[in-house]
Amino acid sequence: MKWIEKLIGKKEESLPEIKFEELEAWLDSKSRELSGPGQPEALFSKINDALRRVEKSATLLEEAIPEGRYHLKMVKIATSNRDNMVKQVRTLVENIRTQERSDARAMTEFHQNAMQSLNVCRENMLRSYQYTKLVFLEESKQVLSDVNSLGRLFNELIEPVEKQKQRFDALENAEKAIQVMKKSYFDIETEKRAIKEND
Repeated sequence: MKWIEKLIGKKEESLPEIKFEELEAWLDSKSRELSGPGQPEALFSKINDALRRVEKSATLLEEAIPEGRYHLKMVKIATSNRDNMVKQVRTLVENIRTQERSDARAMTEFHQNAMQSLNVCRENMLRSYQYTKLVFLEESKQVLSDVNSLGRLFNELIEPVEKQKQRFDALENAEKAIQVMKKSYFDIETEKRAIKEND
């Protein structure tokens, strides 16, 4: 049990007696105890609100009409780039789905996927923003601001998980070690049976 204590990184007053066949389930329960932020539901609710704001600001940009006097060519370029900005934002909103699970593994996976989608959106959107803002300045600035607020919320969600990363990694390594031990045990039992059959 000392190796489990070392892996988990905390001393319990009395370590439980765990049979080998129960070890995987025990590690799974410990993994679920390593949760994300104290109130993930509240943060997921904020993320959903932010996604709705992003969707709304994208719709306002899409429906915006040029105000003032602009050269026709400039309006066409800005409109084409505006459409691309809106497309990128809608793809982002479609790709981000909040979840029920709030254990460390689920939070890490959600954060990685969400940040990847966000970074792709920003990269593609910023090129279009340079032209869109020439005609639709306020609306495009609002879209950019709302998209950036999502990144802050994603990072707020993952911060507590990052603080527990060492314990989370130790659990993952223990799970891998158990799989290796199970395979070795199975191989030994198979070899024993083969020997008995040959006797």
